[in-house]
Amino acid sequence: TVSNCIQNMAKKESNPFAAVGYFVLLVASFIFIHSAMGVSQYKHWLSIHDEHFKALPMDIIMECFVALGAAVFSVTFLIARPFREIINASETQLKSIDGLFYSEDFAIFKLRKHPISIKKE
Repeated sequence: TVSNCIQNMAKKESNPFAAVGYFVLLVASFIFIHSAMGVSQYKHWLSIHDEHFKALPMDIIMECFVALGAAVFSVTFLIARPFREIINASETQLKSIDGLFYSEDFAIFKLRKHPISIKKE
């Protein structure tokens, strides 16, 4: 069943709120499916009444945003593991900001002459 699946996923996670996060993510998925069905029914209703498609109703749009917000919240705050410390932090402090984006393999030679001279007259 769905509850057993959520419990098994939560056991694998070290976060105690993971089961709640997976449940909220499951509910958000159902809300997304419901809003997709609403869009389909709305387009069908428009085709029956020979009306042109202008925009989706506001309740369908808000339903999509609520589902997106619930999914992002559950993944970000409930399911995700906490950040770990960066291993090479001592080496990173030794580098200057000038050498951060420097690459020896990439060089621009603006001083070279172009093989085909382009002169604007």
